[in-house]
Amino acid sequence: MNVGLLHLPGEKEDVPIVLRLPRGERSKIEGLRQVRVMGRQGNLIPLGELVRVEEETAEKSIYHKNLMPVVYVTGDVAGKVESPVYAILSINKELDKLRLPAGTSSTGTWPASPGRTGSSR
Repeated sequence: MNVGLLHLPGEKEDVPIVLRLPRGERSKIEGLRQVRVMGRQGNLIPLGELVRVEEETAEKSIYHKNLMPVVYVTGDVAGKVESPVYAILSINKELDKLRLPAGTSSTGTWPASPGRTGSSR
């Protein structure tokens, strides 16, 4: 929640001050129910007295590329060989060994040098 504005010297616009619970506290329903908000008469009321909590499962996002469902996998490389290109080449060799279910494929797009178009694997 925005709780005020902070004016920084030399800046044209004020910066909003945002009040936020730590991530761990935001994920617990009981912690959120105990957060106190100001009522109409200026008194503090636990949020749990003002809302009705309904738990439900959020729909999973389904990503598509070229009208086909895809799963994006990301990661970072660290250790003896830190250049991502070596990791990608190693992963591509392992992917080539996999027997994928019918109708699926493992593809990637490599960035191109200036003046060239990208190439697909």
